[in-house]
Amino acid sequence: MKNKNKKRVLIVAGGTAGHVFPAIEVANKFYKNGYNISFVTDKRMYEFLSKKKHHLELGIDLFCFYGRGFSKNNYFYNINSSFYLIMGVYQSLINILFFRPQISIGFGGYITVPILVVSHIFRINVFIHEGNSVVGRANKLLYLICKKMFINFEKVKTFEESNNKLHFVGMPIKKDILKLSELKYKPCKDGFLNLLITGGSLGAEIMATKISLALVTLPLKLRKKLKIIQQVRKENYSELKKLYEKYNINFRLENFIENMPSELSKADIIICRSGAATISENLIAGIPAIMIPLASSSDNHQFYNADFIEKKGAGWLIRECELSKENLVVNKLKKIFTNLENLDKVSQIAKKLAILNSTDRIVRITSSYIKKN
Repeated sequence: MKNKNKKRVLIVAGGTAGHVFPAIEVANKFYKNGYNISFVTDKRMYEFLSKKKHHLELGIDLFCFYGRGFSKNNYFYNINSSFYLIMGVYQSLINILFFRPQISIGFGGYITVPILVVSHIFRINVFIHEGNSVVGRANKLLYLICKKMFINFEKVKTFEESNNKLHFVGMPIKKDILKLSELKYKPCKDGFLNLLITGGSLGAEIMATKISLALVTLPLKLRKKLKIIQQVRKENYSELKKLYEKYNINFRLENFIENMPSELSKADIIICRSGAATISENLIAGIPAIMIPLASSSDNHQFYNADFIEKKGAGWLIRECELSKENLVVNKLKKIFTNLENLDKVSQIAKKLAILNSTDRIVRITSSYIKKN
């Protein structure tokens, strides 16, 4: 039974884990501070969180938003999406009328729009978090009604730096990742150059079919120094295994990396996509990153994320279109892998860019807008 005298916060996020997991950190922090929390997400992430119940504190109410986004070129799909949107508005009304939150916080994804718009109509203070250096479409709309837009990058495209709605707070990250900030970075501490290769389903495909070919083309002396932990899709597993065995690469392949903090703590370099959460975790751990932006990311935000990090000196950017130029990639990797002194410098820059108290900042600022009973 919920305590009706407690302050109430509605938190909504959907679409990707990059939206949902930062929202979870803020929800858990509010709950531990004695708040009632209603956590709303889409069908895919609702099913995931229902099975992986350890992510959310047990007392947090989890709700599913049965809507979906729109497609640029599919007329009939969009007709159905319009129906779902109407249904979503109705769901939002019911949730808000029943729960009566005092503030509502959105972390991205199309489902945030109807819920936060309805919140605004009921004069509930609205806040949004933007993880990328390019503001997403949902947040562009919600910016008009929000009290503050929290940003992960110190600059976001198309928004003025002097804008008093913007508040640079970083990315809420799990505590087990935050602890990695305490580790001292030392490349090749075990005599090997430890590579962690990740990227999700789409990233894993590119890494298996493109990056792996560049790695096995490196000079023999350098290949012998590599120790690779790589996330790989099931359909690429056997082919990649044969390739690495053929070239005597020291490797371990995983369909899913269960303990990312442990793998980050052992990595000298990470080869990854450039989603906002991935970048934030790398900075906190102080791991030099070779970033390959997802070319199809909305508004090309992954490129701009990676471009920002490269310009700061905390990593390197390789475009997907460059992966077909094998010599270019091999030469770039060779230069990175053989300069251990520079790896240490890059790690130091990364740690200086990291923000460790993002969750606390968001909770402190938003809770100040809650009226005392």
